[in-house]
Amino acid sequence: MKRMYILCIILGGIFFSASLYAGEKQDGEVVSEDVSIEQLEAQRNDGQRDALLKKFLKTKKCYGCDLSGADFSGRNLNKADLEGANLSACSFRGASLKKANLKGADLSGADLQDADLRRTDFYKADLSNADLTGANLEKAIFDDTVLHGVMGLNQQSVLLPEEGF
Repeated sequence: MKRMYILCIILGGIFFSASLYAGEKQDGEVVSEDVSIEQLEAQRNDGQRDALLKKFLKTKKCYGCDLSGADFSGRNLNKADLEGANLSACSFRGASLKKANLKGADLSGADLQDADLRRTDFYKADLSNADLTGANLEKAIFDDTVLHGVMGLNQQSVLLPEEGF
């Protein structure tokens, strides 16, 4: 009988941790519908992502991190170190990224319109389908950079020889 009681307690705990039911509390908040472990994990990951964004904005360093889809419009990110970072679909519209390290970063689909990218290092970065309209690219480094489908880019803006573009 004791074993059966212990087994019921264990199974009840497993069942409860897998799904929370309407009217039950989680961290003081009432949950109105079933909440899966995946949803709770996503909320926790959102909190981690927010913490990562705050840390990056404070230190301007985030080597290899995933900040995809973030909005950095108008921010001062001069000398930021985002080497190997996932910055796909990010908005850097009007942001200042002078002397930033974007080596190997994924900037596919990023909005870099009117951004200050002077002396920014895009070595082996992926800028496919990014929008660089009006961006200041003076002395930016584009060695082995993926530029497929980039908008707003012309030979004069990056001062590349004709065979290199």
